[in-house]
Amino acid sequence: MPNFSVNIGRSIGWAFLALIVIIGVVVVAGVESIAHSSPAMNPKTTNLNVVPTMRSVTISAAAADFSRCQQGAPPRHSTKLALGFPNGRCYVGKRGKVYPVVITNGLQASILVGSSNAVPSDGGKQWVPCMVGPDAVVACAGPARQPGRDQFAIQNFSRYAKNKSGLAKVMRCDAVFGPSGTGLATTGQVQREGVVLVGPSKPDDNSTTWRVTITWMAAPLPRCEE
Repeated sequence: MPNFSVNIGRSIGWAFLALIVIIGVVVVAGVESIAHSSPAMNPKTTNLNVVPTMRSVTISAAAADFSRCQQGAPPRHSTKLALGFPNGRCYVGKRGKVYPVVITNGLQASILVGSSNAVPSDGGKQWVPCMVGPDAVVACAGPARQPGRDQFAIQNFSRYAKNKSGLAKVMRCDAVFGPSGTGLATTGQVQREGVVLVGPSKPDDNSTTWRVTITWMAAPLPRCEE
């Protein structure tokens, strides 16, 4: 039965570089005065410094492996450290108790999150993330909106809420970031999260180790205010 490890990524949002302003200092008192201008009246160039505007978010994790695996059906029922089929689930953390993923925001930003494919160790058939909610980018094809063949679902959670729709490969606002659930983060805000993975109804690869990368990104406002 497959067991999983997860890479928690660090990503930097859009960068805004230092602003350089060209100021033309020209005094016009009439056509004749321009012809007799002194060298001191020629245009000047000056630099304007601005405060840093680069958005960034730093991720650290006390646990990077899935565990507490549950469900599935005999003879492929989940074990404590191995995902079973169909639709077994494994956790990083425990809702209401343990949130191993620490998200530290830089400047005020919109926090986005997304998941990669699940990649088997033999380089074979990958699993594609699907979403269980009605606004799914890629809908789960199994019964009761569970992942179908070669699909899996990742749902992140915090002490505020659980992401009911799940993550997609497309970066979306973190629906469990902060009490508002909008993904808006103040400067220096820190939040802890966990994740649960729901496996496919059936895989097309016999690997016993898979890797999933979850990425959080800081984006400029008003991305998650719209």
